[in-house]
Amino acid sequence: MAKAKRDVQGACTPPIGSDREILEQRLRESEERYHALVDMAPEPVIVQRDGNFLYTNCLALGIYGAAEFDQLRNRDFFDLTHPEDREIIRTLFGQMLRGGTVTSQEFRWLRLDGQTVFVEVSGIAVDYQGAPAIQMIARNVSERKEAEREREMLHRQLEEERLRFEGVLRQMPVGVIMIGAASGRLLYQNEASTQIFRRRFAPNEMVAACTNWKILLPDGSQMVPEKCPFARALTKGEILMGEKYAVERGDGSTGFVSVNAAPIYDASGQLAAGVVAFSDITERQLAEEALRDSTASLKLAVLSTGLGTFEFYPLTGKLDWSDAAKRHYGLSPQVPGDYQLFLSGLHPDDRERVEQTLYRAFQPESGGEFSTEYRTIGIEDGKERWLAARGQAFFDEKGRAVRLIGVCLDITESLKAEQSLKEEATMRLVAVEELRRQEQLLIQQARLAAMGEMIGNIAHQWRQPLNTLGLILQELPLCYEQNMLTREYLDGSVSKAMQLIYHMSQTIDGFRNFFKPDKQQKVFRIQEVLEKTISIIEASLTALKIKIETIVEEDAVVDGSPNEFSQVILNILINARDAFIARKVEQPRVMAKIFRTEGRSVLTISDNAGGIPENIIEKIFDPYFTTKGPDKGTGLGLFMSKNIMSNMNGSLSVRNSGDGAEFRLEA
Repeated sequence: MAKAKRDVQGACTPPIGSDREILEQRLRESEERYHALVDMAPEPVIVQRDGNFLYTNCLALGIYGAAEFDQLRNRDFFDLTHPEDREIIRTLFGQMLRGGTVTSQEFRWLRLDGQTVFVEVSGIAVDYQGAPAIQMIARNVSERKEAEREREMLHRQLEEERLRFEGVLRQMPVGVIMIGAASGRLLYQNEASTQIFRRRFAPNEMVAACTNWKILLPDGSQMVPEKCPFARALTKGEILMGEKYAVERGDGSTGFVSVNAAPIYDASGQLAAGVVAFSDITERQLAEEALRDSTASLKLAVLSTGLGTFEFYPLTGKLDWSDAAKRHYGLSPQVPGDYQLFLSGLHPDDRERVEQTLYRAFQPESGGEFSTEYRTIGIEDGKERWLAARGQAFFDEKGRAVRLIGVCLDITESLKAEQSLKEEATMRLVAVEELRRQEQLLIQQARLAAMGEMIGNIAHQWRQPLNTLGLILQELPLCYEQNMLTREYLDGSVSKAMQLIYHMSQTIDGFRNFFKPDKQQKVFRIQEVLEKTISIIEASLTALKIKIETIVEEDAVVDGSPNEFSQVILNILINARDAFIARKVEQPRVMAKIFRTEGRSVLTISDNAGGIPENIIEKIFDPYFTTKGPDKGTGLGLFMSKNIMSNMNGSLSVRNSGDGAEFRLEA
């Protein structure tokens, strides 16, 4: 081993070839082997300490867009980290220095040119050049992120196409039903189809075989399943246009429909589904039959109308029309259309109105709905037509209308048929007026019934005072005959009698105020109205041994009519009393609770009369619905009570709770 030497100051220095030099040499060789190994690694490797780059392999330089390590040597690692990710990555570095590891964490790094790259990082603390450092293995996942973004965009585009398709079907004034080819089950039906057939098919219901449809032939017999429009479109790939059939609807009535049907093929050419469109031609069919009866030699041929679709882009003026829509404007299918051509085809008297309707539809506050009827003058054939158009506008994030999709239907023949039905419409109006008159009579009957109820309550309130007053009067002649009628006794009897008379007078005032019209809105306390209402019916409740308990958790007020609020309470209490009598409840009780919740005043009234059957609880607020006999109820009490609460910006609801029903008045 070489010997140590001293310098000029006498300090001892290690000789060349000393243990330290050997260790340093070995360390350099180890680092060179480490660098050689890391440089061949298939992933970017970075070593840093306190934000300083200590080492990067070539792949890591590529992530940062650097040609050599010197470009990173004086750069701060955290300056090349996205600002939103710096704090979390500092925290993770701290965890690694404390012995932890990080696996597959995703961050954003900044290249030297300022571009952002997405990287997936795994890291661990290592000893590098004699001190702790962080070694990271990074994977550039920017391409994966871009693929994910493109996939999300495709999903959005598919969703837009789905919404567009559903929007068209929803706006169609004809019924549309789609059926799966393989299963024969219902895939879709719009609301117009339920109105035409007056029934709604269950999801996935088997409809292709027509076994649950009643499509009638001209002789009245039912069509065999294999000739059904669905079956022909699905099994034979037929395209049907304008076939007319009689159908038995869900309510048992017979209607007439015009049917268009077609198969739908998937991308591979396989039959995937069938679509059938129905136009309700019942009124038109009836009009035709009336015309045939009056003029045997004349046959009216009514062609089923085709549905036209359109898509308009207000920002560019681009307008895409279907061939059927172009026919409504007297155009050939090959003619290219735009917004100005559309305007030129409108009847001069209708053009301004249609433009105003479109303008309103393009305002976000309108909801984007477009619906109107107007006339067109055929651009090529000069023919005047009446069209019904419906559409839906869609808006961008700035509230601008960017697209309008819709449908239009030639209703010229339908309007002509409507003229022949005016007489029938007049007769229906007369019938409606008669129904209104009958309704007013029933309401008056309900008021009279309520007045009769009040008279019964007056009788209950007066019975005891009248008995006491009779006893006072009977005592007076007896005392007179026995020489016991003193001035003091007479004054006392008169005083008692006057107190009873005053009490009876107060009762009359209370009932009179109850029936007094009070439409003026004012703020009143629920507790006061509840107590006055209970006093009106208290005598009849006491006679039936019905106990009333009142709980006031918090003072609550309402802005409205106290008399009308009292009528609601009285209707509920009377119904509870009648339920106790009908069900012979042994210990009848009513509980009223007053409280506030979410800034609203609430009164609940519950009883122990057994509750309301679940099959009718949703109907008890309907007009004319009653479970009592015809001589005991009109079915208008709870209906009018609900309207009273609605007029006070409140609500009236009911639920079964415990052993009875609970009504909730909220305002």
